[in-house]
Amino acid sequence: RENELCYEDYRALRTLAGWETHSEEQTRRALAAALYDVTAVENGRAVAMGRLVGDGLYDVIAGVVVAPEYQGRGIGKAGAEELLAHAQSRLPPGGRMSVQLIAAEGKEGFYEKMGFRKMPGGRCSVCCTDTRRNKETALSRGLQPPGTGPFCVCSMIFAHRSREQRAL
Repeated sequence: RENELCYEDYRALRTLAGWETHSEEQTRRALAAALYDVTAVENGRAVAMGRLVGDGLYDVIAGVVVAPEYQGRGIGKAGAEELLAHAQSRLPPGGRMSVQLIAAEGKEGFYEKMGFRKMPGGRCSVCCTDTRRNKETALSRGLQPPGTGPFCVCSMIFAHRSREQRAL
């Protein structure tokens, strides 16, 4: 399914993945703001999902989750490829964009096989760089140490292919 990801499916799949969930209000706003989403459904049950968010200059593939019993069947790859294709389709002639994602720990190889590569530094600047490199500076800026505040504690940030997609 395209552009039909609902709060209940999103929350259920995040829970299956062992990821923290967000408030219902925040999640509904985020789902409504997505540029595009895909949901794989079997027997009326969502078994995988992924979202594309961004502004056309920088797009981010977010929340790619496949229920554990459906992993290894190509569902995640198909969904991520569909999200990439949608990002590419939005480019005007002569345009360029960066398509990025944050890979869950242990899933980096999956994305590398799809043409993503680790970005220099490999961590996001808000939740990892500031709070891991200099905890005291982060606290003085009102940030909280990893795992204790509203910021993510991400794995590696990846950019697709040469970090930019170009329209032909």
